[in-house]
Amino acid sequence: MVRKANIAMDSGEFKKDDAAPMLSALQMFDGLFAVLKDDDAPKITCIVEWAKAEGRGVSKELEEMIDAQQLSDADIEQKISEMEAARRARNFKVSDAIRAELVAAGIMVEITKDGVRWKRK
Repeated sequence: MVRKANIAMDSGEFKKDDAAPMLSALQMFDGLFAVLKDDDAPKITCIVEWAKAEGRGVSKELEEMIDAQQLSDADIEQKISEMEAARRARNFKVSDAIRAELVAAGIMVEITKDGVRWKRK
């Protein structure tokens, strides 16, 4: 549904009156599946802390996911801006260091001809 709405918006077929029903449908969907608001990090952190307190093992992947949630989106965007500025200044050592820092924090960074994209692991 979202893909079709995006296609309609790109082609100019999505009208102003279509927005309210679309938002309503998305809110109903989110009421069932709780996927629009990304609030898993605090819950998972709490579970990991409990598991550690109980002496239970925690997978490396889960540890990396917790680390990735430590940086806010704004923090990541700031680091990406610094990385891009360093690249424009041809200071690849600094750019690579920032990218390595993000990767170590569980942030996947992709540099494309259209700019930099990132996502959490």
